[in-house]
Amino acid sequence: MKYLPTKSVVKEKNYSFNLKYMESLKEMIESGNFSNSFNIKKEKGGNLRLDVLMSADKKFAAVRLLQFIPYSYIPVIDMQYLRNDKIIALENFLEHYK
Repeated sequence: MKYLPTKSVVKEKNYSFNLKYMESLKEMIESGNFSNSFNIKKEKGGNLRLDVLMSADKKFAAVRLLQFIPYSYIPVIDMQYLRNDKIIALENFLEHYK
């Protein structure tokens, strides 16, 4: 996949979280404010999955939060598209989980 305006490669990553963080994650994603999120902990096999598509040049990102309800993942919010400083904030949030 490529982000056509800059022809930058887009990579996909997934992160899992506990269901108790659903409201916090929804608010973070919808507002694009990831600065007060370091109390949210990643959890392997959690019931929430954050899908992130990000261009290598950091000019474009798309995020979607899904909830696992047996036997599939159901979107919690619509796909959110981020640009500019919101991508930097998202990347800082995700760095916390490496």
